[in-house]
Amino acid sequence: NEIALNSEETKVKELYFNKNELKVGETLEIFARVENVPEGSHLFAHFWFPENQLYYELNYNAESGLYTTSVKIEEAFKYITINLIGIEIRNDDGNFLEYKSNLSITVEDENGIIDKEAPIINSVKTNKNEFTVGEELEVSVEATDDVSGIKNISSAVYVNGEYKELIFTPDEANKIYKSNFLITEELKGKTIKLISVVVIDNSYKSRTLEQMIDISVLDDNGNKDNIKPVLNSVKFDKDNYKAGDTLKLYIDTYDNESGIKSVEAYVKIGQHTVRVFPAYDAELKKYVADIYIEESYAGSKITFGNIIIYDNADNYDNFTVDKSAYVLTSDGQADQKAPLVSSIKFSKDKLMLKDTLEITLEAED
Repeated sequence: NEIALNSEETKVKELYFNKNELKVGETLEIFARVENVPEGSHLFAHFWFPENQLYYELNYNAESGLYTTSVKIEEAFKYITINLIGIEIRNDDGNFLEYKSNLSITVEDENGIIDKEAPIINSVKTNKNEFTVGEELEVSVEATDDVSGIKNISSAVYVNGEYKELIFTPDEANKIYKSNFLITEELKGKTIKLISVVVIDNSYKSRTLEQMIDISVLDDNGNKDNIKPVLNSVKFDKDNYKAGDTLKLYIDTYDNESGIKSVEAYVKIGQHTVRVFPAYDAELKKYVADIYIEESYAGSKITFGNIIIYDNADNYDNFTVDKSAYVLTSDGQADQKAPLVSSIKFSKDKLMLKDTLEITLEAED
C-alpha cells in the first residue's frame, strides 16, 4: 500500500556505494540523499541476493545530511553480484514507497577474482538407451566451473505426460554428477525423454544443454514398442447445431502396447479451423472434446481436418476422417448445397501486354 503523501515531493536525489567491488570481510557503505521524508517513516535499502531478498535500515546522519548504513560482506556473498532493487520508505501502518535503483555490487574472493563465466557442460550421458523393468537409468553429467564451483545440477525425465525431477549426487574427484532413476512396471513399453540439463555455479550463473535423449523401456519379451496407435471411430454428438450450442467430439482410439499419450484434432467450421486436445473419459472409454459454436459460424459446414494420435512410446499416426455436420442459419436451415454459378464472362477475347481483363461472374446461394 502506498504512503498517503505527494510522491513528487519525496525524492531520492543521490544513491551510491563506497565501492562496487568488495572482498569477503570488507564493509559496504550505502549513502542516500532523500528530500522531504514523511515524518515517522523508516528507510531501507532493498537488495536482491539470489533466492533471497535483503533489507538494511538506513539511519539519518545530520552532519552529512545523508541516510547511511553499513553491511559486512559475508562468506555467503562470495562471487555473487548483489543488486540494489531500490530505497524503500515505510511508515508505521505498513504502507511504503520504493524508489528504483540499478546499482549492484560484485563480491570478489580473497585474491580479488570475480566469477565472470557460466559453468561448462562437457557431456551428458545415460548408461544405456534400452531398459527392462527393475533396472536403473543412470544419468551422468560432466560439468566444471574453475572459479566458484558447481552449486546445483537439475534435469528431469518426461514420461506418462508428467515431469519427474532427477536428483544429482556429485563425484567431485571426476567432476561428474550422477542421478539414478528406477524403471518401474508402469513404464513398460514406454519411451522416457531426458530433457534439458541446467548447471548453476556458486555465483548463480547458469548453463543449459538442450539435449533430448530418448530411452526405451522394453516389454516382457525384450521388445520395443514400434506399433502405431489405432483409431476405431470418430463422431459428432449431433448432425446440426445452432449458434450458442456446444459440439461434443468423441474419438475412440487405443494402443495395446504402451497406451495412448495424447490426441490432437483439427475441426474445420466453415473458414475457421479449431484445434482441440480431447481428454480421456474413463466412463465412456473415449477421448472427448467440447467446441463452442460461435455466432460467426452460422450457416457453416463442419468437417474434420485431421487427427494426430501419439502413444507413450512416441509412435504416432495422422488420420483423416470423412465426417460432417452443419451449423444452422439464423432461420434454422442447414445449408447443404454448394453455390450455383450461372455464368463467367471475359471482357475481351484477345489481349495485348498491359491490357486489363475484366471477369464477370454470376453466382448465387
